[in-house]
Amino acid sequence: LKPFGLKPFGLKPFWPRPFRPTPPWPRLRRPRARATRTASSSRMALRSALVLAGLLGAAPSPLGTTSGICDGSIALGNFTEYKPGVVMTPGDTFRGLDFNCKSYTTHRTKGYETRESAVEVCKSRCNKDPKCRTYTAHAHEYWTTVVRWKAKCFFHDNFLCDHCYYTVTSSFGHDIFSGVCRPEPDGSC
Repeated sequence: LKPFGLKPFGLKPFWPRPFRPTPPWPRLRRPRARATRTASSSRMALRSALVLAGLLGAAPSPLGTTSGICDGSIALGNFTEYKPGVVMTPGDTFRGLDFNCKSYTTHRTKGYETRESAVEVCKSRCNKDPKCRTYTAHAHEYWTTVVRWKAKCFFHDNFLCDHCYYTVTSSFGHDIFSGVCRPEPDGSC
């Protein structure tokens, strides 16, 4: 095999590898620069650790942490049919109103017996989320063995700011429900 320049597969050479002694001294490395902590950065780190541990209150949020004002059940028809010119009062639910602004998150509900029950889930989630100012729920009917309703919820963090109070005119009279749970304070835009 050797005259042809071929090596047998899986066989190791019989001669030993060259001897490389390990040095008796430890491997020398350059010392790394350490980050110095200032008094203010250590105070901020301590504050954030205490907030995470629940021992110190977090800084107040501009949106607040209280629940929204969207209360009351819409299951008994407690909603207003939206038409152009109707004043959007905070806390009320409107059928046929679709806000023309971008949502920061969406949510899909499970199946419910009525469209109002599916919309209630969207309304309560917006009420609990401190970032949510307005919600829109698109209710859809589907059939299993019985009629079921589900909704796709859109949560918006603006209402007056960024012109989110503009509406989609093609949604009038459809199963699209919206409400304002946390309007912006006057002069905040």
